[in-house]
Amino acid sequence: MKWKKQSTKYLLVYIYSFLVFLLWLVDYIFPHQIFTAVEIILIATLFVLGYLAYIKPNFFQPPSVSVLDLQYSNYNHVKYCSAFKNYIQEESYYKDSGLTLKQAAKEIEVSPKYLSYLVNKFYQMNFKNYLNQQRVQKVIEELKAGKHKKQTLLSIALDAGFNSKSSFNAIFKSLTGHTPTEYLKNIDKNLSENR
Repeated sequence: MKWKKQSTKYLLVYIYSFLVFLLWLVDYIFPHQIFTAVEIILIATLFVLGYLAYIKPNFFQPPSVSVLDLQYSNYNHVKYCSAFKNYIQEESYYKDSGLTLKQAAKEIEVSPKYLSYLVNKFYQMNFKNYLNQQRVQKVIEELKAGKHKKQTLLSIALDAGFNSKSSFNAIFKSLTGHTPTEYLKNIDKNLSENR
């Protein structure tokens, strides 16, 4: 994990700093000409640490670990992510336009708060956006399979879990950069070119 690597980096800096401090202490207690090297090491260390602080201002900041990361550190994230993915994608529950975070959490036997944490942490989006992404992917698969020749675009969208034409159009465009109609024209154009 990233925070473990950062913790190791900080530990090494602290150990080095402590060793330099011990050298200074020995030099202070037993002043001798041989310890002039200690002053050189101290000055070099200060220069290096100052340079690091200048080029990487966040170098000396401790790793940020959220409260939720600590709270859920004993959970098997892989197991629950897999269960969630299976529930949403393979069992096609994303097609349920009324699906809530609470219902999904109950199905995979976790709290809604933990499920929300999982989706945010591992998919970098909230629950609703994850569902909409799955729905858009399903619509795209159906369009590429030619289902639009037998069904309207709206019925394909409703089958995928969208509950209105306006929300479908807005979400589709935000995720693909094209309106559904433009996307469909591109698919038809690519199919005709491949013939």
